[in-house]
Amino acid sequence: MPPISPVDPTYPLVIRDTLTRMVLGTISEPITLGGTFAIVKLERIIEADGVPFDDVIEDLTTHVRLRVEQMLMQQRVRSIINEADLTVLDATLKRTWERQKRQAMELPK
Repeated sequence: MPPISPVDPTYPLVIRDTLTRMVLGTISEPITLGGTFAIVKLERIIEADGVPFDDVIEDLTTHVRLRVEQMLMQQRVRSIINEADLTVLDATLKRTWERQKRQAMELPK
């Protein structure tokens, strides 16, 4: 699993909060995540590299802009697929269309 930052909103808050309270090398109690559970181990703490924010703001801005564009494009794909009223007669093409439709709907939101 890649490193987790306590400020990374892609991970559930309960996991991030648990990690901030843990001591290096310890394993957490089971954490409830909806209908599932997680157990985390704090293997190492990666210190900040000390790069000034002004030195990375341009790269961060580009990264965020690209991510937002990607997210909006994925939303548009889902919208187009939901609005599509297709009748596929060929069985092979129909299976392919259904598979691709499912994959598009499973894209991260």
